[in-house]
Amino acid sequence: MSTESYISLKFMHMNGSSPGESRPITAPELNAFLTSEKAKLSSELADFLRSVEIALIRFPCFRDEQHGIEHVFAIARLGKDLLIFDDAEDEFGLGEPGEDGVLRNWVLCGDLIDALRIVRSR
Repeated sequence: MSTESYISLKFMHMNGSSPGESRPITAPELNAFLTSEKAKLSSELADFLRSVEIALIRFPCFRDEQHGIEHVFAIARLGKDLLIFDDAEDEFGLGEPGEDGVLRNWVLCGDLIDALRIVRSR
């Protein structure tokens, strides 16, 4: 993710209640961010994303005991794998939900371009 995108995304979902405290990104905020990220894609990567993209879905994830069940947005489905946006890390990631539908293990992939390159190579 470019520094400019990272900084703008961080500020986009700051809740303002105290310095450095953030809230989960909303679907409209993520859609706006995705629009700017999609504009950077080559035509080949844009075509690939269109072929696997799904409507944004809030998906349950389990990071650790301290945080319990949280949610990330899934933006694409590739077989059993989901391409997600992890707003706690401000990165795209790839993972497969467990039998209970909760995403417990995922790999962070960086910005959308890097994530799509990784997904395509699988």
